[in-house]
Amino acid sequence: MLEETPAQWVAHLAHPNGWWRDTAQRMLIVKSDKSVAPALVAMTQKHENHLARIHALWTLEGLGALTPELVTEKLKDEDAQVRAAAIRVAETLLKQGNEALIAQIKSLRQDSSPTVVLQSLMTGKLLNWPDWKKDSQTTLFLSPSLGVKEIGAQLLVEAPKLAGNFSQQDKKRLEKGQEAFRTICFACHGFDGKGMPMPGREGVTMAPPLAGSKTVLQSDFLVKVLLHGLAGPIEGKTYESQMVPLGSNSDEWIADVASYVRKAFGNQGALVTKDEVKKLRTANKDRVVAWTIDELRAGLPQPMTNSKEWKLTSSLNDSALSKALDNDPGSRWSTNKFQAGGEWLTIELPAETEVAGVELDSTRSANDFPRGYTVVVSSNGTEWSKPLLTGQPSGAVTELVFEKPVKTKFVKITQTSSAKGNFWSVHELHVMKPAAAVPAVGAK
Repeated sequence: MLEETPAQWVAHLAHPNGWWRDTAQRMLIVKSDKSVAPALVAMTQKHENHLARIHALWTLEGLGALTPELVTEKLKDEDAQVRAAAIRVAETLLKQGNEALIAQIKSLRQDSSPTVVLQSLMTGKLLNWPDWKKDSQTTLFLSPSLGVKEIGAQLLVEAPKLAGNFSQQDKKRLEKGQEAFRTICFACHGFDGKGMPMPGREGVTMAPPLAGSKTVLQSDFLVKVLLHGLAGPIEGKTYESQMVPLGSNSDEWIADVASYVRKAFGNQGALVTKDEVKKLRTANKDRVVAWTIDELRAGLPQPMTNSKEWKLTSSLNDSALSKALDNDPGSRWSTNKFQAGGEWLTIELPAETEVAGVELDSTRSANDFPRGYTVVVSSNGTEWSKPLLTGQPSGAVTELVFEKPVKTKFVKITQTSSAKGNFWSVHELHVMKPAAAVPAVGAK
């Protein structure tokens, strides 16, 4: 081949042996003899061998002799592999500013060949076209091809952006939860947790967003919904896709998915254990219909509304405690010292009251949650109960829910661990009253 002319090398682009085709293409590009461009163009247009047409296209690209007109022509080639190659070689022209090709390449997302559809999606991602994620999700949703759905889904998968630091065991659980979410949940909730866009309906999604959802952070909501489903409007909106029950899956599977959702998409919720799932499954074993959002909320402890009558004291920075009760998520009480263990915060109610628990919200200072805690109560502020709760939170919302409501006037929370580089902060503090009795709905 070294003794041959560039014109003879062009002929080898149609050779039945791949080594000959690849070597001829490489030599033509290294030689950089653009006099063969007309022959290469003719090969892309007329040669019956689709492999020859593909090699000719790439050789023209390597010689800098590719034109938008030829790419436009090859995007309509009868062979799917040639159409896919035309999209790829077009990337060079697109980088040079030939934006007229974008609409043509996007139109191939309705192509009959999964290979062509996937290449169109990959090019959009590579070149970071505006709304490429949204467009890709819509394409996957509408495509009848299982290959497009499964392989295309991987384009939207990014390294997990999860809130917090985790043990190896917790990381494995979150990875399993993420995989389950990619397989099932993304079709309605989208890969970014913002809801799968409804084709042709701007701003409308198949299902409610999970990103930034307070419902996701509620202790039992997410698990109950995964077990039994969710029906009816949410925040006044009725969604195309209703949440189906997934309770046929194991407690571990439910816990992994719930944990992933509560840690992904910017959420700051705590991990869920399989024992917690088992407890909720048992408590609602007779349920045969989906929950409604109002029903779920009615079954939870509710924030007390008399916070102006409470008195807060703490071991540090007493003067800022009012900021934990001002209904302003942007303000906060903080120790202003790194967590070392022994810091405490006490709530004094105006009278002995039945209390279901306390919620500490540090979402605006996501890493300032207490690394450990104990909770005790008292009727007089001097004689304290044994610890009613101990634990190690893993998210910005620390839910301190008693096993059963207690009648008390004082609640004391002690921070028991250390966190170099992080204060203990509370942006919003809620004392919870017991949930009202809710009539059984949907039981057998």
